[in-house]
Amino acid sequence: MTKQVLFVCTGNICRSPAAEVLFAAAAPKAHVASAGTGSWHIGEGPTTTNLRAAERAGFDLSAHRAQQFKSEHFGQFDWIIGMTTKHVSHIEAMKPGSSKAIVRLFSSFDPENLPTDLPDPYGMDDRTYDSMWMKLESAMSALALEIMS
Repeated sequence: MTKQVLFVCTGNICRSPAAEVLFAAAAPKAHVASAGTGSWHIGEGPTTTNLRAAERAGFDLSAHRAQQFKSEHFGQFDWIIGMTTKHVSHIEAMKPGSSKAIVRLFSSFDPENLPTDLPDPYGMDDRTYDSMWMKLESAMSALALEIMS
C-alpha cells in the first residue's frame, strides 16, 4: 500500500516543499505533498533563496506552487507532518474525530539532532536556507524508515 505523506509549514514556500522533495527522494514509493497553514503565498513558487538552496542540494523546486492546508487533507494523507509545534497544534485543531491520519512533529523523528521547531528561513540568507536543507535531510532516513515500514 502506498503511503500518503503531507508536510506542513507556514506559507508552503520554504520548509515544507524542501521536506517534500527530500522525502520523495528517500521514499520513492510514497505519494508526498506539502501545504502551508496560511494563505499568503497560495499559487506562488518557493522563495528565490530556497530555489538556489535546492539547486545546491541537487533538487529542483521550480514546479512547486504553494497550497493551503485544508481539512480535506485528513482524508487524503496517512501522515501529516508539521515543521513546528505551532503547525502541529493548527493541524490537530482541524482534525476530524474520525480521521486516522497520524499527525507528528518533524523533529520527533530525530530529536537528538534537531531543534524542536525547525526555524523558518523566510527572508534570510543563503546560509540559513542551506542550514534548513541540511537539518531536513539529516532526519529523512529515520522518517522514511518509520513511515514506510
